Amino acid sequence: MAQTTPSNSPFPKHPPGFRARRGLNWGFLGLLYTSFYMCRYNLSIANSAISQEFAFNKADMGAIITTALLAYAIGQIINGLLTDHIGGKRAMFIGAIGTIIMNILFGAAATWGFFAPAAHHGNFGFYEKRPAIEFVSEDITDVAGFAKKMRSDTNAISLYLKTQLRETTTVLLASATNSTSVPAGANQAVANDLNRLINSEVVFDTNRFAGIHLSRGATNLLAQLKPGQVSAEVNRVLLDEAYPTEIRRSHHWLVKIPFFQVQFFLGLLSLFVVIRGIDGYMQAFGSPGMIKINTAWFSRRERGRFAGIYGFMINLGRFGIFKLGPSLLAGFVFLGLWQVPPLHWRWLFWAPSLICGIVALGMVLTVKETPEAAGFQNSQDAENTQSGPEVRAGFGQILRTIVTNPTVWIVAFAYACTGAVRQGIDQWFPRFLQEQHHFDYTSQSFVFFGHTFAMNVFVFIGFCIPFVASAGSLISGYISDTVFKGHRAPVAAGLYFVETAVILLAAQFHSASAAIVFLILISLTANSTHSILGTAAAMDIGGRKMAGFASGVIDSFQYFGGSLAGIFLGALLDKSWDYYFYFMAPFGFVGGLLMLFLQYRIAAAKRRENL
Repeated sequence: MAQTTPSNSPFPKHPPGFRARRGLNWGFLGLLYTSFYMCRYNLSIANSAISQEFAFNKADMGAIITTALLAYAIGQIINGLLTDHIGGKRAMFIGAIGTIIMNILFGAAATWGFFAPAAHHGNFGFYEKRPAIEFVSEDITDVAGFAKKMRSDTNAISLYLKTQLRETTTVLLASATNSTSVPAGANQAVANDLNRLINSEVVFDTNRFAGIHLSRGATNLLAQLKPGQVSAEVNRVLLDEAYPTEIRRSHHWLVKIPFFQVQFFLGLLSLFVVIRGIDGYMQAFGSPGMIKINTAWFSRRERGRFAGIYGFMINLGRFGIFKLGPSLLAGFVFLGLWQVPPLHWRWLFWAPSLICGIVALGMVLTVKETPEAAGFQNSQDAENTQSGPEVRAGFGQILRTIVTNPTVWIVAFAYACTGAVRQGIDQWFPRFLQEQHHFDYTSQSFVFFGHTFAMNVFVFIGFCIPFVASAGSLISGYISDTVFKGHRAPVAAGLYFVETAVILLAAQFHSASAAIVFLILISLTANSTHSILGTAAAMDIGGRKMAGFASGVIDSFQYFGGSLAGIFLGALLDKSWDYYFYFMAPFGFVGGLLMLFLQYRIAAAKRRENL
């Protein structure tokens, strides 16, 4: 029987071959979770391109982000409980299959498939053949928004409409822009007049739309027309494109099940929200599964360092997509032989799916859930082996043990603060740099504090953020293991307060170079707390039987907090990017206070034990 050192040793001894087998196990688990992150952070790179193609504002994109994060948060709780029952390996494989399918569908949502896009007007007839213009509702804001937009626009189509509308319609539009009281039925009256123009012999000249950004679908439709050819359908689509937020878009999707003759329509935004929401839930199998498996392979005094390695694998995924993503959009040379041209943003979802599938197959073939399953008996310290090698527990026992533990909830609420800051950076920094500092994916150089670097800025930051985040995770985990002897709260408290100071400083500087520096520093602090709380603390609390549910509950709050960085932050950013850093600062401060409170509770409990 293998001998181990006592549990108070900072470096537990293991039988021959154990560390190598654990490394193989952890390697495939880590790479699979890395690929999960590539399938998750692809949206932040595609954010701006999707908005431009489908006329989504930041709040619309925020709705996609928030839905995915909330689904992930709920999934963490449900799937954490399931993972403790079905096992970590099975949970991770289910999550991998789910995220592969959903990412493929998200990319296909802009192109083809059994979801047939209206954006391909005329292709196969799989789109809503709606003959008329509609306003979104009978609410005054619809016709008022259209009136204000038409009044302020000076393009040819607005000037044309002003001369062609009925006098009664012109009066209604004038009252809508100058008053908060518009006669009932105004929306329908204006829509009727627009439909009269669309179907009349007086047609829109498509050349009038030369200065208007059209979606790919509308561009495809115009490309199919013969010279001089026009139709009511074209007129309607072009008017939809000219006023995308005021008039109901024609871009709806037909979900068609041919075997049962069932079909229904979804708005394109709704479809993206649904697909990304399901993806968020499926990805929520990953973290509980991996943490549960590794809890059995790492003792308490090793878990801070494990959390650091865990953070490294997460950041490897972020580095991977921030390296791969811009290359896909800008074009690259593969293996020095084949020139790959710039690709559509949908490849940001398809390429990571392929990577995830390959790694998932390797995980299935190599990973063992426990050291005992790999032939190593009694290889861990007493903390892990008191109840034997069993890693599964009943639902009732898991719920009672974890839900009634106050430490779980203190750590969870602090982790929500981590999530708000972390997602605020990860989901929005590419668009922040694009819109606020005018960087783009195709540029091959950028100026940093007066020096020109021959590198794309997104590739540079895509390397720096994961690098410093990994370094922070490893260092904070090592310090919590050694200096603080397995206690996580003091380290986390310090990180939260440093994070708050950095965020407030970031809001005071407005140059592009300063923005790059502060984005990197904020990521350093946020990801350090992410590792030691969501990973090491959850493993300490749950042990090998309940680490899945403990990590699921705690990690879910990261994404409940992170969901605020979706639609809520998106709505703020629609007003101004000045809100960006100020949104994050309070979360760092509250997280620090919670960790101080947790450390006070721990110290008080020890004093009571010594009485």
